[in-house]
Amino acid sequence: MSQITFSLSRYDGPAVIGGIRFAQASLREQADQEGDGVIKSWEGTASVARSEASEVTPEWLERPGPVKVGLPEGGTGTAHITGAALIDDRLWELDLVGAGPSPMANAQR
Repeated sequence: MSQITFSLSRYDGPAVIGGIRFAQASLREQADQEGDGVIKSWEGTASVARSEASEVTPEWLERPGPVKVGLPEGGTGTAHITGAALIDDRLWELDLVGAGPSPMANAQR
């Protein structure tokens, strides 16, 4: 039987990740249906200028466990940081994979 994937929601805007305000986050929630089951997941990216987030350091990025992700509308979730890069020594970019419900799922609308 084939697998079907569909998008549930998307968010683009600021977010607080691990207690630090990121100017831009792009989060996507999706569901995969295979047979009788549905599996929801979410992932995304976030970026912030190095000058605006001096707390983001290699040590901060390497801490164990998930980080809390919060949206301005009040939605929260947790995610693992799966990748990070410092672009042109001025912009941090993170890759996130959600752990549990997405922040969009419980945001106030």
